[in-house]
Amino acid sequence: MQEFQSKVDTWLAVIIWGSVIFSMVIAIYLLLVQPISGTNLTIVATICAFGVILPVWIMLSTNYIVADGLLRIHSGPFSWSVPVDEISAVTATHNTLSSPALSLDRIRITYSSGKSIMVSPKEKNEFLSAIGKEI
Repeated sequence: MQEFQSKVDTWLAVIIWGSVIFSMVIAIYLLLVQPISGTNLTIVATICAFGVILPVWIMLSTNYIVADGLLRIHSGPFSWSVPVDEISAVTATHNTLSSPALSLDRIRITYSSGKSIMVSPKEKNEFLSAIGKEI
C-alpha cells in the first residue's frame, strides 16, 4: 500500500483557513450577541458544519491510496475507487473544476470508458510510478 498526500497551494490554504476563522467568528458572535433560541442554534450549527468542520475535514484528509489494484481517493466525506487497470490515460492539467485536489498542479486520470477525476499528489513522480503510468 502506498499513500500520497495532496499537494496544497498556499493561496487555497489561506482562503480555506480564512473562511474557517471567519465562520468561527460569526458563530461565536451569534452565540454571544443574539438571544439563545432554536433558530439561532440551528444557524450556528449550520455555520459550524459547512464553514468549519467540512473545510477542515477536506484539508486534513485529502489523500490518494494505491493498494490491491485500486486507486482510492479520499477528500473529507467524499471517496472514489478507480481500478488501476482501467486507467487509460493520465495528463497534466491546471483545470480549476472541482476535484479532490488541493492544488492546481493536477493530474487528470481518465478511466472506465471516459470517466475522469483530477488529483494533486505532492510526490507526483512516485504517484505515477505507483499506478504504473507516465504523463
